[in-house]
Amino acid sequence: MINMPVIKTHRFAEFSCSLKNFVGAVHPRYRPSVTFWSGDWHERIAEINLAVHPALTVADGTTTMIDGGPTSGTPAKTDLLICSGDRVAVDLTAIALLRSFGTSSKLQGKRISDQRQIRRAAALGLGAGSGRGIELVTEAVDPAPPAFLQLVEHIRQDLLDS
Repeated sequence: MINMPVIKTHRFAEFSCSLKNFVGAVHPRYRPSVTFWSGDWHERIAEINLAVHPALTVADGTTTMIDGGPTSGTPAKTDLLICSGDRVAVDLTAIALLRSFGTSSKLQGKRISDQRQIRRAAALGLGAGSGRGIELVTEAVDPAPPAFLQLVEHIRQDLLDS
């Protein structure tokens, strides 16, 4: 199975990427979004992932929603993909990408590894618990513009600080 989420902010889940993508595999009546007011919605998103085991996650960051979401918000042309066999590492990297824009207050002010979806997924053994062990390997189709290189460096630093 290949997991193919998009990268975006989310007004309830804070962000949506690899882990959150599998909420769509649950019948709407049983989705944790129905009961997100219970307070443990973020943790339940991670727990859904115990039932699925993608071999690869390819997160679409060609255009990334950097504020608002999930259905409408502020887009940014980021022209990138995040790919890994570790879906939690993908989410950690996606959060670092989203944070680099500084537009979503829900993602600022705490370490990326302290996001509740991430913390629960790591506790369940679904993937990386922090960004410190993630090696970013970048390859540009054309020579990478300076803005892209600066973005990658920001993501790298945020992962190291997690």
